[in-house]
Amino acid sequence: MIGGFDGELHFRPPAPDEWCIVEIVGHLGDIESRYRGRFERIVSEDTPQVPAIWPSPMPDPLPQLSNVVAVFEHERAKTVAFLETLALGAWQRGANHATLGSITLLKQVQGLIDHDEEHLKQILQTLMMLEVDQRSE
Repeated sequence: MIGGFDGELHFRPPAPDEWCIVEIVGHLGDIESRYRGRFERIVSEDTPQVPAIWPSPMPDPLPQLSNVVAVFEHERAKTVAFLETLALGAWQRGANHATLGSITLLKQVQGLIDHDEEHLKQILQTLMMLEVDQRSE
């Protein structure tokens, strides 16, 4: 989805206060490891207290798109490998989330999927805006 655009466009935000594609994918890689840590705590601890996860600041200068994609792919593979090991009962293990209250592992995994979908839409919207901008240049 993001491979067909000029490398410089990956660094161009669609608006001043929005993330560029490199920032979006970098965020997904960063969040992935933190969600997995939460999943591991829910499975290994009895009803742990889990904090909200907020975006980390982006490095300056921003890394190359290929680097953030590689980090995301690596982290997602680790998450999938972890989830594949779980017994059915693990999916109903609970935790207390700082802002959501009582949750289950299943709801947290669904939360990660929803988070992915939100940012995939953001990437598509960004690509469409950049494509229009590129045609008008």
